[in-house]
Amino acid sequence: MTSDSKYIISAAASDDVVVLDIEAKKTIHHFQNLHKGYVSAVAVTPDDKFIVTGSQDKSIKMLSIATKQEIYHWKDVHEGIFWH
Repeated sequence: MTSDSKYIISAAASDDVVVLDIEAKKTIHHFQNLHKGYVSAVAVTPDDKFIVTGSQDKSIKMLSIATKQEIYHWKDVHEGIFWH
């Protein structure tokens, strides 16, 4: 959840991340096929601007909540499966 309690960020045992608007009770954006493995960790930056994901594919991605775009992709960051 973002610190302003506006959005819930959801990730399951898939390669997708979903941004939900709490007040409107609807999906704002669905980042599909985000990773080559399932998303095992998700966090929101303290300024509520970015989502950071960690994946079984040993990579990390930074996503913009406002623009709904991938900002950066760090590849082969982990030696093994990343769990949070």
